[in-house]
Amino acid sequence: MKLPAPHPNELIYSTVARAGVYFGLVSPKQLLDEVFADRKVIATLDLPSHLQSIVGLLSGTGLYDLETLVYKHTLFPLYAPFVPEHIRQKAIKRMSDRADGAVHLMLGVATSRIKSVRTFRFCPICMERQLHTYGEYYWQRDWFLPELPVCPEHGCLIDTSIHLDEHRHQFVPLNPACFTTKTSNKYVANDLPLALAAAELLEQPAQQSPTFAQWTHFYHEIATESGCGRGKQVDHEKILNLVCSRFDIRYLENKGLLKQSQSNSFWLRSIFRKHRKSFSFFEHLIVWQALVPALSVSEIFIKVRRYAPETVLKKSQSSVDNAISISDECRMYRQKWEALVLQHGVKPARHQATGGSLYAWLYRHDRDWLLTFNEQQKRPLKTVNNRVDWHLRDRQLVRHLIRIHLLSENHPVHQRMSATWLLNQLPHKNSVAKKLHKLPLTHQFLVRYAESVTEYQLRRISQFIVESREKHMEIRRWSLFRNVGLSEQRITPDTMKILDSLTYL
Repeated sequence: MKLPAPHPNELIYSTVARAGVYFGLVSPKQLLDEVFADRKVIATLDLPSHLQSIVGLLSGTGLYDLETLVYKHTLFPLYAPFVPEHIRQKAIKRMSDRADGAVHLMLGVATSRIKSVRTFRFCPICMERQLHTYGEYYWQRDWFLPELPVCPEHGCLIDTSIHLDEHRHQFVPLNPACFTTKTSNKYVANDLPLALAAAELLEQPAQQSPTFAQWTHFYHEIATESGCGRGKQVDHEKILNLVCSRFDIRYLENKGLLKQSQSNSFWLRSIFRKHRKSFSFFEHLIVWQALVPALSVSEIFIKVRRYAPETVLKKSQSSVDNAISISDECRMYRQKWEALVLQHGVKPARHQATGGSLYAWLYRHDRDWLLTFNEQQKRPLKTVNNRVDWHLRDRQLVRHLIRIHLLSENHPVHQRMSATWLLNQLPHKNSVAKKLHKLPLTHQFLVRYAESVTEYQLRRISQFIVESREKHMEIRRWSLFRNVGLSEQRITPDTMKILDSLTYL
């Protein structure tokens, strides 16, 4: 099979969907067989996996390697510069083959405040240009910028009623005639400059990620240059006021960026401290637009990479001299801290009346001893999570599943009622899938009533036969296959045996 070459700024998801149209492949599973030779591939819009299969199918062009596909035809460039280099390389490697959702976890997408786009959307003006230039439509990656429902070039975006989660294995091509559309009403003026910056971020070439130390230096410097520095410290209230004056408070609240703004762990405080974790591209863009709006994304990366990759803390001679001269005082502080830790434990000790000041003094003057002692005194935490009554939830879920099963008998569903499909009909579906070992009744129901492929095929066949008999229609095998969407290649051996036993077929 020869895959069509991706268009500029086209998502790999869209390229695979176009291949299905080119070759007239109606069955999603058949398309997966042809492209990936694996029917379990999940159709992922932003950070797809199994890209090595795509590279192989495009090898005849000589234009596409793994890194090119990742940087030019996925949303990977939105996340790559903000994670450590070893994570960036590991994520690219996982995208080449089966990833099992690991890429979204590695890049922080799965747990981020900034969620991926879950519905299809398009820009009608971009589509007119696509049709005029290439004679067909395709999904552009800058239509799917998280939290930015706006086309960077034209502003307008139209939402569709189709959710990505509805068909996990189906690559849906862009065909406006097949969509129920509604005009996007989420677009606001503040979205556009952020979308333009995000589009520039998408165009960044493949390059080594800056280190956390480089990001730490950069943010400390722009805080100082913006008048938000207090010596070596940063005035976080001034930073917040600058951001709120650039983006109104309601906008930031709608994006979920002002939650716990008074907390010490507030993201806008953390991003100006020593970086120990990654922040989302959206949070970076918010700060850049507020503090350094004159700098382009490329100029910011040039500036960041000028700093030393690692920060080395040097002890001054005076601190060494002090360490020698205050040994008696140090011993006293050690004894007080030891007594406090032995009584309460390491973490609770810091929250006692004198614990905070003791810890701070020792951390400043006797850090090596403090960290070693604390490590030795760590106590295993015995936590019992009683937030959920799993026995009660198990019974509630089984009742829910029984209702679904009874309803399906009167109103048959078109999808296969697999264990996954049944779980997706439940509330708390993600926690249920992970906690089945605590839900014996639910697990037993799924084992007993989940529909196998053979059962699903026989259900569709029997429905067609019953409907044909009611209408007094003659039943032919070819018409049966066509109407139920089966073929002799995809039918299971058990289903074929039953069909062969029917004398009227």
